Amino acid sequence: MWRWALSGNCPKWNDDSKSVLTVSLPFNFTKLIDMREILYIQAGQLSNYVGAHFWNTQEAYLADDDNDYISHETSFREGTSKEGNCYTPRVLVFDKKENFGSAAKTHSSLPQSTGVDEHDGLNANLWNGNVLEYRQDAISSSASPLDTETPDNEPTIRHWPDFSRVYYHPRSFQMIPDVYDFEGTDGSWQSGERRFEQYNEDVSLMEDSVRLFLEESDSLQGIQVLNDTSTFGPFIHTFLTLCRDEMTKMPCIGFPFLSDTMSWNPDIEDKRAIRRILNDALYLRGESELVSLAVPVRSPSAWATSAHPPTKSNSLYHASAVMSAHIETATLGLRLRHATDDISDFANQLNARGASTPYAEISGLIPGNSLSFGSIFNYSHSETLEVSSIVCTDRLRPLTRYCQAAGRHTVYAQRDVTRGFGLSHITAYNRWSQMLSVHDTQTIRKHAPAYPIPASLCNTFNADSTDRTTKLLSLLSCSSGTATIFKHYAEFVDTTLKRRRDILSSNDERDDMRELANDLWTIHDNICSTEGQVDGDAVDEQEDDD
Repeated sequence: MWRWALSGNCPKWNDDSKSVLTVSLPFNFTKLIDMREILYIQAGQLSNYVGAHFWNTQEAYLADDDNDYISHETSFREGTSKEGNCYTPRVLVFDKKENFGSAAKTHSSLPQSTGVDEHDGLNANLWNGNVLEYRQDAISSSASPLDTETPDNEPTIRHWPDFSRVYYHPRSFQMIPDVYDFEGTDGSWQSGERRFEQYNEDVSLMEDSVRLFLEESDSLQGIQVLNDTSTFGPFIHTFLTLCRDEMTKMPCIGFPFLSDTMSWNPDIEDKRAIRRILNDALYLRGESELVSLAVPVRSPSAWATSAHPPTKSNSLYHASAVMSAHIETATLGLRLRHATDDISDFANQLNARGASTPYAEISGLIPGNSLSFGSIFNYSHSETLEVSSIVCTDRLRPLTRYCQAAGRHTVYAQRDVTRGFGLSHITAYNRWSQMLSVHDTQTIRKHAPAYPIPASLCNTFNADSTDRTTKLLSLLSCSSGTATIFKHYAEFVDTTLKRRRDILSSNDERDDMRELANDLWTIHDNICSTEGQVDGDAVDEQEDDD
């Protein structure tokens, strides 16, 4: 198969002269191809932990003088800072004020002035009466704990900015006061929608921060979203609805992190858990109209205890690092220099069942020095009760053994990305791929350099602390197994309507839930149906770039 490469600064590992056709192009056209900007959205504690790891990885690429395969302009914007010119992420970060820690002081690219004296409070002329003052200790500003980390010295993490290595533009920080969640409200979907509408009205989010990021982009390829559905589901749903209204054809890829509810049969008195599952279902249903591709991810608290890596899986810092590594690797093709893929092409290849079911799964493996590919886990499935090796009756097991799952489900489309594989690993990977060969499958495979990691994560990634890189395999796929997610949510909504009617406050809400259940079953049936399957033989587009 012929592949096209631009003359000049081509990735140096792409040196197979027999399969590369070099074409000279004008410099300005090459620059335009390299831009292809992405606007990133992060919302919620888990998403911002994952996002912080993601941006640390992008910073590692930026600081590596030998890195000539990543287009930094895709994710970063160039501007000025208090230290001179710098690159800052093109991202909007939504979270509770308390979860930003001291980020506004330590991680802002520009000095910020509040116009209020730090110690004297408001101008005394505004009030002549008595003042009752409460003071809270300021969050201390300290250097990143990653500066002195070692594999045996895990950094102390209070908030996600504590391990962030990048500066952000001030408009990236979207600190939400009294954020919508299940502890301060009744957990209704409508409460979250109103929260966004109020916030947008207060800070002119769409007119200021969003518009400015879009206007400074030369050739925007789309939006990438990470969000927690339990705290920011309806908030981001409303945000994406406004984006879709303003930019009808804007491609968008979303990674919703589902709630941490551990059972499909929560206690009947646990209204909070029931609401979380219902809101997960509402958010996933809405993705069918708002995004080009949605890849749901189970919460780390619901991961199987046998998940890889087995250590420290209960640590948000370590679990989010694993998830970030797989998301960063799976979407690497969107940020490659001179890449031909963009978010629209990316989504179209995986949307094998048609635009009405834009859903996929994410799986991954951190092989270390092992040549075994038998323990690839699926981070999207909601249960694995049919998989005998990890059967459990009292909690969800979303990390499915990929080989066994692939034998039970029809794979319609798949994208594999390997990182740092040598000849022996690629040989083992090719044998493993042949075992999973399925008719009517569109498969794209890419091989890329190793994944960079900080010293504190070397043990988590089975990596050598001196090299600070790791081998990685990440997969995005669309299969009949994707329908399992919607099957469980549809069954839960049906059960709620029959047995837990007190959760639903009105007849209108009950009608909405009936419509939700019908829509979920429709999505399930569309994914499983034989209509719209890819015709012809399997398409195996392999790019050996290592």
